[in-house]
Amino acid sequence: MGRNVLLPIGISKRLDVLAGLNEEVNGILLYESQGDSCPIKKLFMLGVGSEGSVWAQQDRLEVADEFLRRYTTYNYVRFHTHSKGTIEKFGDYYAWHFSEEDIKIIGTRLKSNEDFIAMLVTPRTKLLCGKDRPRLRITKNPLEYEEIDRVLEQRLKRIGKDLGYYGRIGFQAKRRR
Repeated sequence: MGRNVLLPIGISKRLDVLAGLNEEVNGILLYESQGDSCPIKKLFMLGVGSEGSVWAQQDRLEVADEFLRRYTTYNYVRFHTHSKGTIEKFGDYYAWHFSEEDIKIIGTRLKSNEDFIAMLVTPRTKLLCGKDRPRLRITKNPLEYEEIDRVLEQRLKRIGKDLGYYGRIGFQAKRRR
């Protein structure tokens, strides 16, 4: 039996907006395990790319890595989008499938971390990939969701400042009409 990734509807909607952009984006979804459940607490973007390609920004990756070192009860689901722009440029196949390159990267990560979970977000679906065949469940936002989100955002900003990244690191992306 695989783990259940519990994705609050608020974060699910944010992911849907990101999949509607021209550019692809990637990031992590932070959670604290509860048995076989992985209740997502925070979306943290790592990078914005182009149609068909996205890489994490080094400074944001360092903030995420430091967060996971400091708060060892947290783990993550690594997500990326196949955006509306990607699907228009490369075809409908990518609206429903991980790419071959995605599969290679996931395979490499699973070799070094059996708990690794990847998520693909497209305008049409959200797919998970992991050794134990994790399942996705969209949930109502728990009552404490906004408070948890705020606390985790403060922690991430503090870590960014500790690492010398002052201010909010922004992204530029265009919504498809």
